[in-house]
Amino acid sequence: MGSHSYITRSKAKRRRNDVTVSEDRISNLPDEVIGHILSFLPTKKIVQMSVLSSRWRFLWTSMTKFYFNELDLLDYRTLFNENNRYEEVLGIFGSFVDNVISLCDALKSIHEFKLNCQQFWNLSCINAWIHFAVSRNVNKLSLCVEAFDTCTEAYIFSPSTPLPKCSLTCNSLVVLKLNSRFDVEIPTSIVSFPHLKELHLHGVYPADLQVTQKLLYMCPVLEDLKLVGQLAHDKAISFKILMPTLKRLIIHLLVDKFGVHKHRVMISTRNLQQLEIVDETVAQFVIRPLSPKKAIIDVGDYLVFYADHELIDAVCHAYLLLAGVAKAEFLSVSANTMAEPTKDEYDDIDIDIEPVWIPPKSVPHCLSVHLKMIHIQNLDGRRDQLELVKYLLKKVKF
Repeated sequence: MGSHSYITRSKAKRRRNDVTVSEDRISNLPDEVIGHILSFLPTKKIVQMSVLSSRWRFLWTSMTKFYFNELDLLDYRTLFNENNRYEEVLGIFGSFVDNVISLCDALKSIHEFKLNCQQFWNLSCINAWIHFAVSRNVNKLSLCVEAFDTCTEAYIFSPSTPLPKCSLTCNSLVVLKLNSRFDVEIPTSIVSFPHLKELHLHGVYPADLQVTQKLLYMCPVLEDLKLVGQLAHDKAISFKILMPTLKRLIIHLLVDKFGVHKHRVMISTRNLQQLEIVDETVAQFVIRPLSPKKAIIDVGDYLVFYADHELIDAVCHAYLLLAGVAKAEFLSVSANTMAEPTKDEYDDIDIDIEPVWIPPKSVPHCLSVHLKMIHIQNLDGRRDQLELVKYLLKKVKF
């Protein structure tokens, strides 16, 4: 028993020593290595970890990645259950960001800056934070400041809404994600953004059309583009995306009012690999010269609200878009896009008309040559759906 107890104590002691050695190895790492490890954490966590060691106390002030997320500091489950706490907690978030930035003021350059706020609660502070990043030749800039009205509990999309300023005074950008609306300024001293490969923009058009087109023109090596915009129904716009280097394009178009839209989007990219279009306006898309390898299409979600005379243009636009992506290797089309537009389901009628599957006169070329996979969602067993599946299984040659 005594010998066994001695062995057990010896093993425990060795385990404690191993832990000590392991901790010493981490502590003895160079500052650059520790800083790199910390850079994968949100800024709040990095600052909290500074209390673990006196050596780490101010190490975080030399980091080159910043991630400020309002949600990291706010507990929304309790926030709205307590009176008058919202402004108080927002003040805490603002003070935290101000203190971090002031202690890192000596930095000459930074690699990445992310900011996520839920409200335009203090434009001057937000403008100062953005200036901090841009003035230090940031490589990756990601900003989201939602225009949320706490009184009406609705997002503000008005072009006249005061916006945070984003003055792009550095041409060092590799990634720029403006995931909400900003007052974008491009000084005349900036001729191009020679390193920018990924760009996300949110806008209200036609108000933001000019700066968006100018920014696209200044990105000679852009590979990834995402555009999200709300379009005015009574002011038709013509939008051109002429970028030979583009590989991935996502376009989401939102409506401010139901009805026919006369917008036109021309896409000319010879190296496009993926195209995703979600379009409530059913704009006219012209895709040249080649179909992308992968296409995801969702248009016509609100056709049921269109007047009968407006449906002709809308359907023609949808067919034109599908023709532009017909040769894609992977094609995903929503039910809204494929459905025959009808207002019957919204009329007060008692006749129950069952949809009917009508097979094409000739077998589509892709079914008999190179189709490898079919994925159909939300089948509920209707006769027309079963007829479609039966047709596909009979005609497809996998």
